[in-house]
Amino acid sequence: MTKSRFDTYEISPSLSLEKLYPTTINELKFMPNFDSKDAQLLMFQKFGKWDNAISIKRSHPLLVWTNLKMFNNSDELYTVGVSGERKEKMYYCSAFVLNSNDEDCLIENSMVKDSLISFFIQGTERIIKSDLEFESEMKSINKN
Repeated sequence: MTKSRFDTYEISPSLSLEKLYPTTINELKFMPNFDSKDAQLLMFQKFGKWDNAISIKRSHPLLVWTNLKMFNNSDELYTVGVSGERKEKMYYCSAFVLNSNDEDCLIENSMVKDSLISFFIQGTERIIKSDLEFESEMKSINKN
């Protein structure tokens, strides 16, 4: 029996962006549906081009969107960063989410944590795998 992608995710304080945030940020890591860029592709297809691309020690840069309204039932604005890793034995998508007060939304007692997990895991099941505009934008990052 194949494990569900909901059974294989993990959340851990593994992302450190000293220049942007003084503490380690909780990061959702989950198995991709197609590729380790799935979370990046989901965010691009839903919200357009990112606001910032940060080079990190991974296969893919950290793409960051700011001031996003992620849920129809709330006017809260979020900062979302997504990346991914593809190495020999590591293959995952990742995401962090901060609310408008720069509070980590993936902490244990977060009211939106479960909704965010569903957003990313289910959302990546509905992406359009081949997106030439996304690929073009990603190539422009790699040139810089």
